[in-house]
Amino acid sequence: RRVLFRSNDNEIKYLENNHFTLLTDDDNIPFSFKLINKLSGIEVSFWNLISQKLSKPLSIEESLNNERLNISSNSIKTKFVYSFDKKAKDGYLFTVPISQIPITVVTKNDKNFITDLGILKNINVGVNKNLEIIQTLQKEYPNINFIELVSTDEGIEKLEKNKIFAFIDNMYTISHKIDKNNLNNLKINTSLNHKLNMYIQVEAKN
Repeated sequence: RRVLFRSNDNEIKYLENNHFTLLTDDDNIPFSFKLINKLSGIEVSFWNLISQKLSKPLSIEESLNNERLNISSNSIKTKFVYSFDKKAKDGYLFTVPISQIPITVVTKNDKNFITDLGILKNINVGVNKNLEIIQTLQKEYPNINFIELVSTDEGIEKLEKNKIFAFIDNMYTISHKIDKNNLNNLKINTSLNHKLNMYIQVEAKN
């Protein structure tokens, strides 16, 4: 069982005496998205669960054309952030990881199961930039040419055109893309030892 917030006296008062608003996007499937004018997804489900555990209402604010709608000044803004490494940022507090998402290696169906990336040499492997993991992979597997790609869609496109041997992304997003678009020529080949941690980032407020 994972702890969302530490429970010392100061933090309990912090939770009780402040109002929190989750900042989320409406087009980040499966993490947050709008379905029939209602926000849904993994982040919304977690936020509702936290609201129940705290026995207090929590707000959700969606972005509109990459702009945030007005939020009352007494509301503390929060958002879910993702990183395989521990997060730190001035002016913000972070929970412990509330969930861990597998980081997977996707290939075409005709590729053999990869038991160890270390046996691969002189091949191109795409890595989703949002994972922020490429430097770690380059150190662990120096014989692989890792290429940072800006999105899951770009990774899939290059994979289908045989411009990369494999593509590394979080399991939830890539699985959704494969299922939604009926990409029967692609498969989740294996998973890395690393996980993508899910944190809540909270504005530090005295």
